[in-house]
Amino acid sequence: MGGCATNGYNSGLSNTAKGAAAGAAAGALIRSGGDSKDIARGALGGAAVGGAGAYILNNSR
Repeated sequence: MGGCATNGYNSGLSNTAKGAAAGAAAGALIRSGGDSKDIARGALGGAAVGGAGAYILNNSR
């Protein structure tokens, strides 16, 4: 296990996953005034936008 840490292996979440999680939270908060279907749609849309944005930023460096 110690060898993995020195080889650059990162066991944490990727930037894309972090972006998707942040987007889902933001989307759910924005749509929180509606019913549960609105919240779910907001979370899904936010996750898609956040994940895509983080993926693009991560790969453009």
